[in-house]
Amino acid sequence: MCSKTQVRNLLLKHEIPLREPSKYHKDHSRSFGKRQVNGEAVDHKKELRIIETIKGMREEGMTARAIARTLDTMKIPTKKQGKGWHHHMVITILKREGFYETKCKPGRKK
Repeated sequence: MCSKTQVRNLLLKHEIPLREPSKYHKDHSRSFGKRQVNGEAVDHKKELRIIETIKGMREEGMTARAIARTLDTMKIPTKKQGKGWHHHMVITILKREGFYETKCKPGRKK
């Protein structure tokens, strides 16, 4: 098995072109809590209230999965009006807000 880094290095070594980096994931204006107005990222007040709710649930000891289930139950819309909340999105929001720390297993680096 090869890691992504090993595969990437081998592709570069043999001059095989890499695909373009995703523009969607680099677009921070689409972050939950922000919206585009005249090409500029500004605060989205409704989404900021949802972020505060998520942070409050985390402070009460809820897991990211439990928070995602609760948001679905409350019918809180996702950024793109998606099917439902995923715990990875909750973790991303909490990390950005400084409310989530990763715990490494013994012998693993952060």
